[in-house]
Amino acid sequence: MSTPSRGRLRRLAADVLAAVWAGMHSNRALGEHLELHGELSPADRGFVTHVVYGVLRHRLRLDAHIDAAARKPGGLGPRLRDLLRIGTFELLELGHPPHAAISEAKAATRAVVGGGPMAAAVGGILATVAKQAAHRDAELDELPLLDRLERRYSIPRWWAGRWVRTLSPDRAIARAQAIARPPPVEVCVAPHADLETIATTLAERRTHARVVRIEGVPRGLALSAAGDVFYAPEATAGDLWVQSGPSQRVGHVLDPQPGESVLDLCAGRGTKTQQIAALLGGRGRIVAADVDPRRLDDLRDRLAAGRIRRPDGGLEVIVHDATEPVPEPWREAFDAVLVDAPCTGLGEAARHPEVRYRRRFEDLAACQARQRSILTEAAATVRPGGRLVYAVCSTEAEEGPDVLAAFIRDRGDFEVTHTETLQPEDGWSAGFFVARLERRIDAA
Repeated sequence: MSTPSRGRLRRLAADVLAAVWAGMHSNRALGEHLELHGELSPADRGFVTHVVYGVLRHRLRLDAHIDAAARKPGGLGPRLRDLLRIGTFELLELGHPPHAAISEAKAATRAVVGGGPMAAAVGGILATVAKQAAHRDAELDELPLLDRLERRYSIPRWWAGRWVRTLSPDRAIARAQAIARPPPVEVCVAPHADLETIATTLAERRTHARVVRIEGVPRGLALSAAGDVFYAPEATAGDLWVQSGPSQRVGHVLDPQPGESVLDLCAGRGTKTQQIAALLGGRGRIVAADVDPRRLDDLRDRLAAGRIRRPDGGLEVIVHDATEPVPEPWREAFDAVLVDAPCTGLGEAARHPEVRYRRRFEDLAACQARQRSILTEAAATVRPGGRLVYAVCSTEAEEGPDVLAAFIRDRGDFEVTHTETLQPEDGWSAGFFVARLERRIDAA
């Protein structure tokens, strides 16, 4: 396999970033672009992935360094700025020697925009960035908290303002630092598999990876520097699957028991459905529903491939808009109902860093209206004595506690038996709000 030409990997990273800015999800943009370059080594693919996510996590800070170093920052076009962001990320976060990072950036610039003057300008800006890096970060660290969160930690100003109002300064900075770090790959080990054996095998197969248990998640493992686990033999056999620790925690709050009937109302690609099926131990019934049939295709594929153990009562996959009234056969039919509701996704800002730039304050109200509608319709599917779990991958009050409070005000037949908020600064890989409600046995 030949070594990539100078600057080629940076050009590829810039292509991915351009697709993200145009609206694609980062994981999809990376997947599609890397698929076009199957000749790249795992190390090169890993480098491109690391750079793309690094630029997304640190974009506003990188821009602060670039703007301070450039004579006319407003004149930098989108393509040129992305190449500068990549070079600045290499200097600030990867610790690459300035001469190497600058040389690669200039080579990428010549290939993308052509001409020596542009490449020379990029080299000059990055040389200034390298020279002033420590001083510039020290300046950013001395800014008032709101400005520091925005310019030093790349938290958009509207979101940072909420943190300033609701969190202590130390807590706000800790949260910003937590979502700036690459999260580990997290997997759920099926109950039928031996957890310690799986952990040992994963560590032996990936000599550079660190494998640890996830606190508060009985079957969860976190792997750093693990690469792609989706196609590991254990995953193919259904002994484990990729699922974040907070997502696994939601499944344990639902606590499906063998023999129960369970509805996963916003199933998406079915990761939690797979966890529910494993916890049922082959006994029971599952209905997995989602409004988007394309998201359900992955669930069907894993089911067909035998990665998911179908319970004896069956696993039915159906398309349904959860904001609409449920069909009659579903009403009061389930022992346990999971609503992992559509939300802003701000709790996933570490794993999907582009979300921080795409969300606006007004999105909270729009999401809340939909969440309240879904929770109301979900309640009609819970049998008397059954339980309902509401979860969102967001820690914003409008999407969690406020939705729950409104529901309880409107319904007298449910009571809240458990709530928890998982925060990145407390060691979780994502921010989640989770609540369990039980329907009174005398409800009719």
